[in-house]
Amino acid sequence: MKQLLILASLLFLLNSCASYSRKRNKKYHQKLEQNDLKKLEGIYEIIPNRRYYKDSIVIFSKNEKPYQRLHSAFNFKNVQIDSTARYSFKIFDIDEKSINCSLIENDSILFTKSIAGKLKKNGTFHFKKHEVHVFELPYILGSLEHSKVRIGLTIDNQLFVEDAEIVGGGFLIILFSGWRDYSSTLGYNRIGSTYDLKLTR
Repeated sequence: MKQLLILASLLFLLNSCASYSRKRNKKYHQKLEQNDLKKLEGIYEIIPNRRYYKDSIVIFSKNEKPYQRLHSAFNFKNVQIDSTARYSFKIFDIDEKSINCSLIENDSILFTKSIAGKLKKNGTFHFKKHEVHVFELPYILGSLEHSKVRIGLTIDNQLFVEDAEIVGGGFLIILFSGWRDYSSTLGYNRIGSTYDLKLTR
């Protein structure tokens, strides 16, 4: 049973991995080179203000829920959010193998995380860790979820975060149906450099 579970998981990942939107991002993002990585460093608004589609950009209203998309992308865990506080996040100390990201509450660092990754040829920084969740037996009696994240700069030097996810389950081997492939690209406004705020832990 364990071997069958592993085999089904591998088949899922090999044949149905989550994928990013190539056409959408070629249109809106810069192609970063190795010596451009420092351009990603800065302080950004916690609330995304736009979503990128293939042929359009949709501007969000101020009523969009803060933080939830970043919680998924940057894996900020066990952080209590105060609805009355001001939040932003900082990307700093980035190189070809990792980035550091801090969640900022008012003027204090609430949480800092180092994320391993790699700059790909398409000019975006891909997070190394992929989230994989298995529930019961993939394809037959349960489901399997696979998600991944990459970040980059838009043509106007703002940050974009793209997450891709695929979910499959429920008799997929027999029917080859019931799976969902999803990709979302959100934009975040830059509000300062990493040196603009004197932050305390």
